[in-house]
Amino acid sequence: MPFAGEWQRELHPDWPEKRFHPPENIPYGWIYYARKGTRMGFGHTAIIELTPQRHIVKTPKPNPYNLQAQERNRAEVRAEYDVYQRIGPGCPYIPKLVAWDPETCCLSVEFLENGPLSTYLGNGPPESGIEVDKIDVQPAHRRRWALQVTRGLAALHALDIVHSDLGPGNVLLGGDLNVRIADFASSCTVGTRYEVCAGERYVVPGWSFRKPPEFADDIFILGCLVYFIMTGKEPHSDVESEFDVAKLYGEGKFPSVEGIECGGVIQGCWDGSLKSTDEVLQQLLEAFGVDDDPLGCPSPTLTHLPTSSVASSPPPRARRILLSPAAVVAVFLYSLSGSSLHSSSLPVFLPHLDMALDINTLRDVFFADVRTPEIGLGGLIVTSGMTNSIFYTIVAITIDQDATKFGLQDSDGEAVAKDDSPLRPGNYLIVSDQPATPSTKAFFTRALSNSAGTRLESFKNQVRDRDRRCVITKVEARLGPLYNHWTSFESAHVVPIAYPAEWRRCGFSNVVTIPPPPPRESDSINSVQNGLLMQSSVHQLFDSYDFSILPEADYKIVFFKPDFLGIAGQHLDRQLLDDARRPPDAFLRWHFEQAVYANVRGAGEPNLDFDFPPGSDMMGEISRAPKGAERMQFELFTRLGASQILED
Repeated sequence: MPFAGEWQRELHPDWPEKRFHPPENIPYGWIYYARKGTRMGFGHTAIIELTPQRHIVKTPKPNPYNLQAQERNRAEVRAEYDVYQRIGPGCPYIPKLVAWDPETCCLSVEFLENGPLSTYLGNGPPESGIEVDKIDVQPAHRRRWALQVTRGLAALHALDIVHSDLGPGNVLLGGDLNVRIADFASSCTVGTRYEVCAGERYVVPGWSFRKPPEFADDIFILGCLVYFIMTGKEPHSDVESEFDVAKLYGEGKFPSVEGIECGGVIQGCWDGSLKSTDEVLQQLLEAFGVDDDPLGCPSPTLTHLPTSSVASSPPPRARRILLSPAAVVAVFLYSLSGSSLHSSSLPVFLPHLDMALDINTLRDVFFADVRTPEIGLGGLIVTSGMTNSIFYTIVAITIDQDATKFGLQDSDGEAVAKDDSPLRPGNYLIVSDQPATPSTKAFFTRALSNSAGTRLESFKNQVRDRDRRCVITKVEARLGPLYNHWTSFESAHVVPIAYPAEWRRCGFSNVVTIPPPPPRESDSINSVQNGLLMQSSVHQLFDSYDFSILPEADYKIVFFKPDFLGIAGQHLDRQLLDDARRPPDAFLRWHFEQAVYANVRGAGEPNLDFDFPPGSDMMGEISRAPKGAERMQFELFTRLGASQILED
C-alpha cells in the first residue's frame, strides 16, 4: 500500500502530514511503501513507477514478513543493474541507465513514452493507464523495428548475455519511434541456468529448465518477435491453447510466413538455419533492400562500447525462476507429451516453493476512504475479466454499502465509471457521504468439502446427473454417465454443510425448491440446488475462495488469485443456467461475498494448507495454524457429523 512521497508535497500543499507516513498501527499482512511517482506496473519482484523527472524507477518489493523473499527481490533488480553496467552507455538499442541506489537497490532508467510494442501494435489499453498517440504504422516502421531488435540482441550476445524473454512486452517504443530492448532481470549468461520461461508463444522447442541457455534460443524467440512486428499478431494467434502451440513448435509446425517481406528470415530463426544475430541481420538487410534504422549501428559487434564497461562488472548470476501462470501450465502439460520439456526439469524451480511469498504481495489494486487515504480498506489482484463494474460490487461488499451510494476515483482524482471497462491496477479512493469502514460480517472458514457418506449420496448423484461435466472448465465427464467412473470429478457444495446456523440465518431453506429425496427431505442444505460438479482441482480452488461466480455480472467467473487455468472472465453457460435444478443466485452471491472477505477485505484471510501426508498430525497442524479453531469446527463437523440431519 503506497503512501505519499516527498515529491508530492509541492503538488498538494494542503495534504495533512499523516499522508506522507505509514499509519502508526499497521494491520498484519499490510506492506506500505513511499510512492516515488505514478505507478506504471507491478511486476513479480519490483514496483515500477514514473517519477516527476520522467524516469522509470524499479523498486524491489519490500516484505518485512519474509526477509528472505525481500532479499530475492533486491537481488533481481541488482542483477538487472549488472547488465546495464556491462552494456555501458554507448548502445542505442537499450534504455539509458539514469541512476542506481546500491542501498535500496532502486534502478532508474530512461522512460520510453510509447510503451511496449505488445500494446502499441495491439488493440488493448496500455497497462500503465497512460494513453499514447498511435501513428499509422507503415512498412518502413516495421522494418526499422525488426532491425533494431536484432541489433539490440546482438549487443547482448556480444557480452555473452542471453535475454531469454524477448517478447514484445519487453521491447519499448520511444517518442522518436525507435525501439529499445528492456527488462534484464531474467537475463542469464551462456552455460548457467534459465530463470524464466519465455512468453507462452515464445517457448523454443526442446526447452527445459535444465537446458543451458544458448544464443540459439534467443534467435528462435527473435523470429517470433519479428513475426509479431511484421504482422501485428503473435505466432499461432489462431490457436487458443498455449499447450497446443508448444506442441506445434515441437513438431516443427510454424505459422505461414508467406507474403511477409522477411518471411525467409523468420523461418530461418525458427528452423535453426540462422545461427547468429550477425546472420539474421545480414539476411534482414538483404530481404529489405534498405537499412531503415536511423540509430546507425551497422555492426553488431559492439566495437563502439568502452572496453572498461564490459570488463568492470561480473556476469549476472543465476537467480530464482519466475513463470507466468499460463507458462507454468503450458510447460508442465507439454512435459506430459514426452518431449524434452520433461517433468524431470521441474525440481530446478520447485525448491523455491518452500520460501513462498504471501499471496497478498501480488495485489496491484488498493482502495481507501477519501478522508483517510493512508488507511487501506482492502486490495485485490487484477485478473482477466475484472471490470470497473465488478470492482464497484467488490468494494460495496467490503464496506457493506450499496454500490449506488458511493463513487470511486483514481489516483489522479478522476471519477471511475461503473462500466465494463477493464479495471486498471492502481490506487482508488471511495467518495461517499459517510466514512467508509470495513464490513464486520463474518467470514466462514472452510476446508475442502467432499460428498462422502450415505447422507450425501443422493446429493452427489443428483449433481452428477444434472451437470455431467465440470461447470467451470466445461470438461465433460465422458466415462461417468456410461460406466459410473467419476474419477477427478467432485460434487461441490456452494454453501458448506458445516454451517447449518448460517444456512438458517440466511433463510436458504426457503429458497430451495427441490429438496433431497425421502427420507432426507428436511436436509435442505444437501439439495441438488446447493451443488455444482467440478473437476477435483477446480473444486479445491472453489472451496479455497480462489474464484467465485458473480450472478450480477452474467454469472462471470471471477478469480481473486492468479488464474492458472485460463478461465477467469468466462461465464457459466446456458446449459446449467436454464436448468431448474441449478443453484439459486442467493447461494452464488453468498459464496462471492465470502470470497471478497477472504481475498479483498483488509489484509485478507490466511491461506490454509490442505496437504497432510499419511502419518502426519493433521489435527495438531490445523489447531496450530491460522484460524485453527474455526477450521477445526469445520473438519469435525464434516468428518464426524455427516450422519446428522439438519432440521430446518
